[in-house]
Amino acid sequence: MIDKDIFIQVLLKKAKVLPVGHHLDIRPYKRNRSVLLIKETEDSFKIVENGFYKNEFETNLKGLKKILKKILKLEFPRSHKIRVYNMGKYINFVLLLFVMLFTIFSSNLFAESFSECLKKADAINEFIHKTYKVNPDGSYTMKLKMQVYIKTYKGKKDWADYRIPYNSAYQKIRVDKAETILPSGKVISATKKEIQDILDPSTSQSSIYSKARLKIINFPAVDVGTKIRFQITLKSKWGFWARESFRLTNPTIVKKVELMIPKDMKILIRLKDKKVRSNVFKKQGFLIYTWTGEKLPSIHKEPYAPQIENQPFCLLVSSFDSLEKTASFFCKRVYAVKNYKLNLPEWAKKKNPDLLYKELISRVSIYYIGLFDTDLKPQSFSVTLRKLYGSPLDLAFLFAQILKEQGINAHFVLVNTTGIFLDKLDRIIYPELFDQVLVYAKGHFYSFTDKDAPAGIICDSDTIGLDLDLKKLITIHDVLPNVTNTLLSIRAYPHGYGIGWLKKEFLGKATIDIRKKLRYAKGEEFRIKISELFHQVDPVLKPYNEKPFIKGVNELAQKVEFNFKFRLDPVFMESDSADLFLLPESELIKYYNCLVKRHYGLAVVETKTERLVLRLSLPKGLKPIFVPSSEEGKIGLLKWNIKTSWKKHTLIFIREITLNRGILGPKESSLMLKKIKQIADPKHRVLLFQNTAPLSCTCINLKKATKEWNKRWNEWQIGKGNIYLTI
Repeated sequence: MIDKDIFIQVLLKKAKVLPVGHHLDIRPYKRNRSVLLIKETEDSFKIVENGFYKNEFETNLKGLKKILKKILKLEFPRSHKIRVYNMGKYINFVLLLFVMLFTIFSSNLFAESFSECLKKADAINEFIHKTYKVNPDGSYTMKLKMQVYIKTYKGKKDWADYRIPYNSAYQKIRVDKAETILPSGKVISATKKEIQDILDPSTSQSSIYSKARLKIINFPAVDVGTKIRFQITLKSKWGFWARESFRLTNPTIVKKVELMIPKDMKILIRLKDKKVRSNVFKKQGFLIYTWTGEKLPSIHKEPYAPQIENQPFCLLVSSFDSLEKTASFFCKRVYAVKNYKLNLPEWAKKKNPDLLYKELISRVSIYYIGLFDTDLKPQSFSVTLRKLYGSPLDLAFLFAQILKEQGINAHFVLVNTTGIFLDKLDRIIYPELFDQVLVYAKGHFYSFTDKDAPAGIICDSDTIGLDLDLKKLITIHDVLPNVTNTLLSIRAYPHGYGIGWLKKEFLGKATIDIRKKLRYAKGEEFRIKISELFHQVDPVLKPYNEKPFIKGVNELAQKVEFNFKFRLDPVFMESDSADLFLLPESELIKYYNCLVKRHYGLAVVETKTERLVLRLSLPKGLKPIFVPSSEEGKIGLLKWNIKTSWKKHTLIFIREITLNRGILGPKESSLMLKKIKQIADPKHRVLLFQNTAPLSCTCINLKKATKEWNKRWNEWQIGKGNIYLTI
């Protein structure tokens, strides 16, 4: 109890020493009214009046005295003694009740969604328990216990033969238990004959280099309603790293991952899924980490979704806590092969890396295989030169050595070609993330994973790579950007026909796709594939007189060019009120149906630009009444620039679209959808023209028209045409 005369002075002193987050409860003698004084920060207070009046005030320490005087007159006019209680930490019970209700409601929603997931599932993972025990040298033992309930015939097909991948160069695997539990409760164990070990079929074409294998368990008597249960042990000797997804193809009731490491070992951990519980404690000289997820829904299959490693529900753990350790891991193995000085053949005596690359690619056969499907030991230079075949690692190793023999500095850069964004992994860069090796020389990068890739062009430009010499991450760029240019010039005549030229340019990565399409086609197959290029512009477009000009397909050039002369009949689709011309379709159409109701966002693994330049010369009497408006902008990864101009019966339309490399979340993807829909939708690719003078059916001299248009074409090529292509 405090006298009213000294109440304010005492309360100010209490307010100064009150801990942040705590509050005082001020009441009269009868305790029938209340005023709360809450200290939110060191110099900010909140006053909640709940008596004759109901108000809230916020003030600092200087303004507190004035508010207390006012409240004293209103709430305690006849009080002589005032009660003050120190109530400790302030809890907003209304907010607490709301949070509790929301938690219960959201958990019910989650339970309902998980129950729906269980109903739709073909199989259910009843429990998954993984234990990793890591030794001081980085080697480890992993034990897996798992039980799966089979619900449908598809679930039976998926799980009757369970496959466990491993690399025999550094891993050993043992099946400790494999059994089928019938609905009656009877247990049938798999025999030794029902456990097989085979070469991974995905590496069968490169089997001479493959160390990738599959341990297959053929569970007996598997049918709908049965359960399979197994236990395996895997031992690995190349250092510790692990990737654990808490979303699998089937819903999982409970998944637990346990990691035991020596207490002085440094590890890096990445997991952003807050629904997975984590814990860490010490026991008998070990640090023990545990992660537990319950009622985990199945993963959604979505095109262009980020890789598992870039998902928040993926746990990444690695003992490689620095780039130096990861680089040293590869150097120790790649440079372990003994080599002697090379006797270079004549074709290899080229000091220009681009020319040497072309010679090597054309003479040496490549057996395509990932780094961690091999033993990471390249064959010797002399063996590769003698046999004229090898893995991508063998060719990269030989290419770098030939350059070094001629005094040209060259070194290795490790990359990931599966679409994993290494810059999004929070510094967890472990060896298995890299599946191919590049050679860097004279400012260019050289890849040996594709025989159709020109010098200085790799499959994934703008990606991140690990330079083994510098032992740091670098950004990899192609010599030329990934660009497709389409130049379309059409001259429409009053009779309804049109004569025109189509010029297409493919630069950088775009040359690989078109080269694969045309390089190995012959005869009628080649003619059909060429006609597909016409039909991308207009289904009724036909070559006119001359053979198409094609350059750069067979020479592994960094630029492929096509020139076609064509006849279009008719140029416009006619109607009673307007004539219609449809612009060529953008390649963004492939993303059109992929962005609706996405769960995991969108991953674009390569930057690509496409440009369209249309020059449409119209006969007298046709005037445009609708064309796409000129605009430019950027949303998410999408950037566009559209220009339209009309002058002297000629319409010029320019459309440039760039889709940059990166990852978008679900919300950002939906924003980008609206613009992609506008560009890809046929309704927004229409040009409408008003026919003020109906087209005449009078025949004209096509030879004369062609000669006249040739002259116009040459003038335009020399003048403005090249400008449009370099916007």
